[in-house]
Amino acid sequence: MITIPSIQFDEIQGNIFGGFNKDHAVFILLKVTDAAKARITFNHDTELLKDTAESCSTKVLRFNNQFKALKHAGVPEGSIEATWTNVVFTFTGLEKFGAKGLGNFPQAFVQGMSNRANHIGDNGGNAPAIWNDGMNSIVPWADVDVMILLASDNPSQLDEAVADSRVAKYLAALGGANSGLTVFDRIRGETRMDSGPDQVGHEHFGFKDGVSQPGIRGVTMPDDPLGNPNQGNPGQDLLHPGEFVLGYPRQIPQAKQLADLSVVDGPNPDPGVIAGEEFYVTDPDGSKKVLPAWTKNGSFLVFRRLAQDVKGFKDALTNIAGDIGITEDLLGAKLVGRYKTGAPLEALKWQVGVGNYQPPMTDPGVANPALANSDSLNNDFEYGDDETGGL
Repeated sequence: MITIPSIQFDEIQGNIFGGFNKDHAVFILLKVTDAAKARITFNHDTELLKDTAESCSTKVLRFNNQFKALKHAGVPEGSIEATWTNVVFTFTGLEKFGAKGLGNFPQAFVQGMSNRANHIGDNGGNAPAIWNDGMNSIVPWADVDVMILLASDNPSQLDEAVADSRVAKYLAALGGANSGLTVFDRIRGETRMDSGPDQVGHEHFGFKDGVSQPGIRGVTMPDDPLGNPNQGNPGQDLLHPGEFVLGYPRQIPQAKQLADLSVVDGPNPDPGVIAGEEFYVTDPDGSKKVLPAWTKNGSFLVFRRLAQDVKGFKDALTNIAGDIGITEDLLGAKLVGRYKTGAPLEALKWQVGVGNYQPPMTDPGVANPALANSDSLNNDFEYGDDETGGL
């Protein structure tokens, strides 16, 4: 029996475990100019901390489950709505607020992305000098200390022109003369809302987003009809919460071998509970660094803007598919890992022909939407019988 320590959902920001999953978002980027004043601003002059507490994992997970149940019951979107807040600190932000024990944080976090551009391929056409292209203002990214992430089902909640909106209230306080903060910019984000079957809920290349999400022990309830305690939905392996949030058991990287020398299928189900290692992170050189205890229930977030050449991708699909004699549907699925509808490229466990499966030339999710939309079907496959990837 695997024992999972009690997870403190009220102390974990809601965008970590559940994900905000909203159609509308605003990112407010800030610099701390006076830490003492900024501390007062965060604590008293805005409802920011209260809103962040109200956006904890307990409430976000509960809302997401209710939203999903209503959607499956045929209730139209908009029946229930929420607006969530997440606060993010960079390394320099933590320094300015006097956080202790920063010497053991991973180098990627300490240095920041602009200082590690050559390590992560951000050079040439991806260099920091052009990170502001397409924006209405210039953000000195290396100077960003704090980011406030707001996400909502209702765009008016994020409209700075609406006096009682959350963004308008925040900006009035955070941009004040005595706030101790400088507001660099606000970046607005929207999901695709175009009409058509391949737009809403799909990323810009046209593929359905968010179909395959990791299962987390203590968060994702197992509902595999075969009763596999190590899976959430069928085919969804459960991982230990310490892989996502600090202060909890981590995943043991080695497979588990049983007494009869057979190996457990899937990730090792046993928790990694070596004292202190629930707080460790690993640098690129392989060295482990144990973070201070105050980081418990925290996590790391990567914020990046990506330029996507949609026309270039579509043209490449057309040209390459013609050259090798397969359809654009199948080639796109081989590149992305799923068809545009979200239907798997692999055979499901119960389908005839597993081990010698040839994926169809046309997207099977068009005729059978459940292949993408049903949690019992969309991840119920493995790769062990397809070592060549269907080539």
